[in-house]
Amino acid sequence: MKDRLEELQGNVEKYDNDEDLNIAKHFAVIDMDGESMNDVFYKVNFLGNAIDKLAELINIIQSLQNAMLAPLPDIQSRNKLEEKILEIRQLGNTIRKNLNEMKKMQGMDTNTDEKNARQRIIEIHTDILTERFCDEMNKYYKSVVTYQEQCRTRIARQMQIAGFENTDDEIDKLLENGHSFLYPEIRVQLEKEKQTLYDMEARHLDIMKCEDSIRELHALFIDLADLINRQGADISSIADHVKNADEYLETIPHILPSKKSNRPAKKVILSLSSNSPLPYVQQQLIRYGDSIFLIFGVSGCCLNILLLSRRQFQTSSCCTYFQALSVIALIHITIALGLYLYTLDNIDPLGISIICKLRFYIVQSTAMMYRWCLTIACFDRYALSSADVRLRKFANVKIARRVVVAIILIWLVLTLHIPIFYNTINHICIIYNNIFASLYHSAFLTLTGCIIPISCMAICTLLIHRNLTLKRQRRQQNAPKAKENEKLQSRRDQQVLIMLLVQMIFYSITVIPLMTMYFYNAITIYLSKTLARIIIERFALFITEMINFLFPVCSFYLYTMASHMFRVELKAMLYSFLKLQWLKKNISIRPIDYEMKVKPKPTAHAIEFNSNKLERITEVSQERKNLSPDIIQ
Repeated sequence: MKDRLEELQGNVEKYDNDEDLNIAKHFAVIDMDGESMNDVFYKVNFLGNAIDKLAELINIIQSLQNAMLAPLPDIQSRNKLEEKILEIRQLGNTIRKNLNEMKKMQGMDTNTDEKNARQRIIEIHTDILTERFCDEMNKYYKSVVTYQEQCRTRIARQMQIAGFENTDDEIDKLLENGHSFLYPEIRVQLEKEKQTLYDMEARHLDIMKCEDSIRELHALFIDLADLINRQGADISSIADHVKNADEYLETIPHILPSKKSNRPAKKVILSLSSNSPLPYVQQQLIRYGDSIFLIFGVSGCCLNILLLSRRQFQTSSCCTYFQALSVIALIHITIALGLYLYTLDNIDPLGISIICKLRFYIVQSTAMMYRWCLTIACFDRYALSSADVRLRKFANVKIARRVVVAIILIWLVLTLHIPIFYNTINHICIIYNNIFASLYHSAFLTLTGCIIPISCMAICTLLIHRNLTLKRQRRQQNAPKAKENEKLQSRRDQQVLIMLLVQMIFYSITVIPLMTMYFYNAITIYLSKTLARIIIERFALFITEMINFLFPVCSFYLYTMASHMFRVELKAMLYSFLKLQWLKKNISIRPIDYEMKVKPKPTAHAIEFNSNKLERITEVSQERKNLSPDIIQ
């Protein structure tokens, strides 16, 4: 029998080799114990467990959402819900990241057969896990949307119960901020907190404004420090002058230690310390110049009042304005110049706040009153010379008295800002450290006391000239033969026009310098000035104030020089006054029996007096007939 063991073993080896070739040709062999497949199965198991945990968290969130929708939700449930939502978000991000890594692992093998088999395994597991993840996340999003809709419905119902009307956008904002429920008490508390927040913001703004003010004050102090440093030499010179003055006073043995002798010494020290003769010049101008102004101004205003109170002037509305102007100017001059003269040898009462405010209030209000009385008087003369009947009705005495009362009341009200703005600082009555008040006061005085009155008077003067020209032309057409009357009326018209021009020009000259100084002081209120500049500016302001006093002081003398009839009536008034005084001195008391027995014969002096009186009365009456009342100043 033939031994066939070796042949069979060879056939078996051959068959095994062929089978191995067929398996390698048609199938892929994968090493399941390799590191790559272990990583794959580890990620598959990790993702499966993570998706199972995600499903458990979604179920927990659904239960917590149902608890939050209860009538009395717990704050702990709300906190747990927020924690679980945060865990879901973190877990979802982790799962999404691992799925992306598995997709990247599909092309990592070098062997093509093994690569295809491994890729199919990863794709199958990736698709299954992705589908499970998407299903769970869709379930989570669906529960979140349902919960938000229920919360929106609940908040809207609670708002309606509480009486609040809110739009859908406002409710969405509440949901975005995490308010899933809202009670009326919470809403009231929220409103209180908002009001508290508004108050805090308002206080913050106040603090910011206070900070800005502190910064401005700091800058002001820095400027003040610079000014003090720059004026160190001036202060040293002042101290030297005071020391020299004290030594000089000690060397004079005959100076008495009385108050009257000490006051001039103090003024000499002040003039020496300022190192300028201007304060001394100003004192002398107050002593002599204001005294002359006060004497002539008071006497002129009193004569104006007495003269315009006569019967001949009571029928003229223009004289009513000038009589009121004289009364107001008398008050203005007495208070303004009287206080200047009082402060020469006495303590300045303007250091008291009330007197400071009242003095400037009365002086400025009376100044505005007499300025506008003059302006309305010009308009009254324009109305009197107009051809319009309705406009001529304005030139009436009753209307003039009402207008005067209205002017007084208006300027008492419009100048009320003066006692508010003026204050006493270091015994000086000024508008201190307020640029707005200073500019307003200067602009107010410039417009109402200078620009507007002068413009009105100039316009009225031009209109009066036009009306007088038209009136003269009408007279020439209506009565060509009356040459004498025409010449007389022409002279009267020229006199009226000259009087208006003189008043307007004199008023403009006296008021414009003062208004210019007011405006200059308002602009330079914050500039750092040297002592010499301050002294010069105060002296210039004093000179402009003295020029401004010229108009009320010289009004009587202007009327006397410009108006012939004014001079005639003044002579008649003085003549009647002197006649009354002469009659008082020559009255004799005698018994009745003596008069019956002895009839006294008239002396030659008495006959001469009566004849002169008759001639004078006839002359005055003739002049009154020849002159028209419309030219009375």
